[in-house]
This record gives sequence, C-alpha cells and structure tokens, in this order.
Amino acid sequence: MMIPLCGIAMTVVQGQDYIQGRVVDSVTGEAIPFATIFLQESHIGIYANNEGDFRIRRRGIPASDSLIITCIGYDRFSLSVNMLSLTDWNIIRMHPTSYQLDQVEVKAKGKNVRPERIVARALKRIRKNYPTTSFDYIAYYRDYQKKDDQYLNLNEALVQVLDQGFKKLIHDNRFRLLEYKQNQDFARKDFSPYYEYVKPEQSQTGDKVIPQAVLPDQGGNELFILTVHDAIRNYRGSSFSMVHMMYRDFIGNHVFDEVDVQYLGDTPLLRIPFEAREKYTIDSLHLYGSIYIDPERYAIHKLEYYSDYTHGKRAGKRMYAIQIEYGSDKINDDRMALKYISFNNMFTVVDFEDTTYFRTEKAYWDPSDPLTNILIMEFNHKVEPEIAQLQNLYEIFWEDQPLEIEDISVLGKEVQLTMKEPRREYGAYRIQAHELKDVDGMILDQRPSLELYQFRELFVQEYEADLMLSDPCFVKEYPLDRNCVSAYQSNADFWMNTPMQEE
Repeated sequence: MMIPLCGIAMTVVQGQDYIQGRVVDSVTGEAIPFATIFLQESHIGIYANNEGDFRIRRRGIPASDSLIITCIGYDRFSLSVNMLSLTDWNIIRMHPTSYQLDQVEVKAKGKNVRPERIVARALKRIRKNYPTTSFDYIAYYRDYQKKDDQYLNLNEALVQVLDQGFKKLIHDNRFRLLEYKQNQDFARKDFSPYYEYVKPEQSQTGDKVIPQAVLPDQGGNELFILTVHDAIRNYRGSSFSMVHMMYRDFIGNHVFDEVDVQYLGDTPLLRIPFEAREKYTIDSLHLYGSIYIDPERYAIHKLEYYSDYTHGKRAGKRMYAIQIEYGSDKINDDRMALKYISFNNMFTVVDFEDTTYFRTEKAYWDPSDPLTNILIMEFNHKVEPEIAQLQNLYEIFWEDQPLEIEDISVLGKEVQLTMKEPRREYGAYRIQAHELKDVDGMILDQRPSLELYQFRELFVQEYEADLMLSDPCFVKEYPLDRNCVSAYQSNADFWMNTPMQEE
C-alpha cells in the first residue's frame, strides 16, 4: 500500500520543477496543517507541512490527473491538475464541515454518552484496532529548528521502522537509516543535540533548555524523542506529561468538553476537546487538545496536544505541540496504521556568537604608583555603580590567601578596588567578580540566549516494503549523524522531499 509522501513549500516560488501551494480554511484564511494531497491517476502525493504549504514534483504527472485533498474537519476537495498554476502559488481553500452529535450513531451502552466513556472505550479497544503482530514501514523523517520564519539545521532521512506490534512496548521497536543527509542548502548553526534542566539564564553550557520543562534527550537522538511522543503507539509506556501511560492516566488527568462531529471524507469522527486539570498545571501552563474517535470501531484517528505558557515574559507563547494521525491500512487487516507524527517544542540556547555580552576586559594594578594597593578592573560596558560597591561581589587572592577590600570606586567602565594590604612584589594574584551588572541591567559574563523551536516530523510512505539490504544496522541511542546507514535496493520510489530553498 503506497501512502503519500511529504513536503515543505517555503514562501518563495522556485523554478518550475514543482507545483506549489498552500491549504487554507475558506472561512478564517488560516493555514490547515498536514492535509493529505493526493494525485489520483499518478498514485503519489504529499502531506502539507505545519504551515499548510506543499509542493509536488511535476515530473511524470499528466495534465489529466486530479488533485484530491482531504483533512479531518473539511470537505473533500478535488481539482484538475491542468487548472493549477505551474509558476505561482496555488491557494487551496477548503470548507470546514461540522455536524451535530445526534446525526451520528454512537454505539455505547446507556443513553448518556459522556465523552469520558467514549475515550475509555477507545483506549480499551486499542489492541483490537491496531496491529498486535510485527510489521514494518518506510517513512520520511526530518528534524530542524525554526527562528521566526527561518529554517535552520535541516536533517533528513529515510527510515525503516520495525514495529513489534501493539502488544509490545515502543522501546522494543528497531529502526534503520536507509538514507541520511544534513541539508547544506539551508543555514546551519552549531547547536548541541542535548538538553539540560536549568533556568535559561543559568545555562552557559550550550545545551538546549526548555523553560519549565524536562525532555529526556534519548542520547541526542531526535528520532527517538519523536517516536516516544506517539502516545497512541506508546499507550502502555511513558509518553509525555499529563498523558503519561495513556491507557491509565489520560482520562484522570483531563477534563473533557462536549463532543462534536468532524468528517474525514465520508467517515464521521467524534472530536472530543479536553484540557488538563488545573491542579496539575501550576497556574503557569495551559495544556489542551482534541482526540478524534471513529464511533463505529472506537478507533483513535488523531490526537492533538498543545502546551502554552500563561504567565511571565513568555505568556501566550507555545511550549510544545504534538500532532499524531492514524488511518485504516488494508495490509494489516484494516487495522489502524500511522500516517504521520509531528512534535515541536520551544527551547533556548546560549548564543556563543554574541560579542556584546557584559564582560571583564582586563585587570591590573594602578600603573601610576609601583607600590600601589589599588586594583583596576576594566569592563566593556559602563558598570552600574550601586551594585558594584558591594564588596561581597569580589573575590581576591594572593596565592591561596583571601584579601580584604578597603574601598571601591566606580568610574564608567572601570572599578577601582583599594586593598587593605599593600601590593606584594612576588606571588600570583587572582581576582574574580560575579553578579555585577552594567547600566542596562546585563549581568556579568552572562551571554544572551536565542529562542527557537525544535521540529521533528515523520511521514509514512509505504508499509511492508520489499527491500534488499546489504550491511544492515540498527539506529542506536545517539545523534543520527553518528549512526550507520543501511544500504538498500527496492523497486519502490522512496524519496526525501526536501523543503524548497530560500532565495
């Protein structure tokens, strides 16, 4: 079974090798993320990216072909390829659909069908609706960072996933890299692949920090970080906060809202919005989302989960977003199969390229008097005088002996320290200042931080692919660029659909 590939289209038109466009809501004009775009005659397609953008290779596509776009909650959209522009952006406007719950039969005991009961039944039926025996699939994987609208450090791979089935934990799965590349056509910065748990202003290591959160970094392997966050596949393992073990913790940790109905093609799905219970969010985060359930089979089709900051300087910003979608797969006896998973999170990292941070330039004895007891510290910024007068912010040693300060004078970028003891002609002096501030409030030796988003996305291309492998090897728990790549041969057309380059 061939499943659509995936692609990103940036906000520039580049050449005529691709058809490019954006999928938007016809009412709000907002982008529709991860819509499925399929070419009916050619049997190829893509997923739109998180901004609703897509591009399709023109090679081999007949003008008689039809473009079919589907997305949960929207009417099916179809258009002849010959109606699409080959040079300009194609804006696809999809009409939202919504139906009342009483238009859909919900097969549950009792008259009062509460959302918690629907979710509980869907969780109970996971092993009936998803494959419990081993299977494999080929997927296109990418990870990258975004700073505002700029893409950084794009890494791409074709991955073979050897899944042991839903009776086994996700940690039992194995992965092979079939292709891997660091895309040099996009800007690259040397960020650490690891995370640490400190306040952003305390981090000076270069590791990534998520404010108010902890993220086990799986040895710096972003692919492993992504798959662990598939709460549906990992329903019996620990996935992420509030969901944890989904079969056990999801219902108790959330409050569920009224059910409405969304359609995927002709299939009705129950959309159940939810929020994390306030007692778990410490009044600083808003955790919420929606779960989509087939009322006939009680199969979970989609899980959306978001965490937003509500207080402080980051109020209104997103901490993380997770989107997971499954669909029916004929190969696995019509059981549910992964279509895609996307996980992004905010992080901060020290900007080691910055040269404007407040720092000491040099320290020396007053040169005007060879017997002076005045130490002079020069800084690159004007020093805040009131704080600089505090003696406990300085540590001065002769050899290992601490020395006392008699007086402190602040003159612009200079701090003059008058010592109680006269200067000695031999031995080594050592001086250290800490927690000083400049007149603009910058703290001594504290480099500024960059604020970015880390994206990881995986899109399934084909289940049970026929591969011939030579020198196969499995992915291990360290960054992907340090893992081995398994050579393969196949008649299938797997490909890495690279984002369009910025001009």
